[in-house]
Amino acid sequence: MVFFVCEACNESLKKNKVEAHSYTCRNCWVLTCVDCNKQFNGDTYAAHNACVSEAQRYEGKLYDGRTNKGDVKQALWISRVQACASEPTVQAHLRPHVERLLQHDNIPRKRAKFENFAKNSLRLHDAKTLGALWAIFEKAATPASAPAAAPIAAAAASAPAHAASDAGTSTAHAATDEPGTTDADAQPATTPGGSDADEVRLEKKRLKKRAKEAAAAAADAAASEPGGATPKAKRRK
Repeated sequence: MVFFVCEACNESLKKNKVEAHSYTCRNCWVLTCVDCNKQFNGDTYAAHNACVSEAQRYEGKLYDGRTNKGDVKQALWISRVQACASEPTVQAHLRPHVERLLQHDNIPRKRAKFENFAKNSLRLHDAKTLGALWAIFEKAATPASAPAAAPIAAAAASAPAHAASDAGTSTAHAATDEPGTTDADAQPATTPGGSDADEVRLEKKRLKKRAKEAAAAAADAAASEPGGATPKAKRRK
């Protein structure tokens, strides 16, 4: 929270108390920031939301300037709120309340805490007005998300497949265009199907049967010739 000093009465004021102090101190025109000693005339103090800390001011080179993640989130939240509040869709009767809320740098980001904060800071107790104010601030809490990258990723994944298929097609055309190559050579040989295999097996059986018949006929012819071998007599038991 930023603190100011009224140059008219030397009273230390929080930023959210300056407006109320201006009604009691009529000579309150110049304010000085307690941290950076910078002077602000009139309403220019409203843009002074953050300042150097006492540690940064007095420690000098020994100061550790690492930023707090919570402060970064809060600063981003306030900037989004200011952008949403400047839209023309904001109703006229809500603008004064929004401007008064923007004077604070600790606006909550949750609805329940936001409503309690608005009740205490603005003295608002109308549930409808609180809901309308939160609707404005909710846009800053849920910024528009980036378009989904799934279609882009799918297109990128399909691109190599299309490239590979195109390369295979061009290779096949190149092979057929070579001299001395015919369409029959370019086409792959087909493997025999189930019916062709059955015919091969039947043909082998026929060849074996014919070979056996030829061997039996040759043996009978040799036995019928004169001087040929006679069949052996069966042994007696």
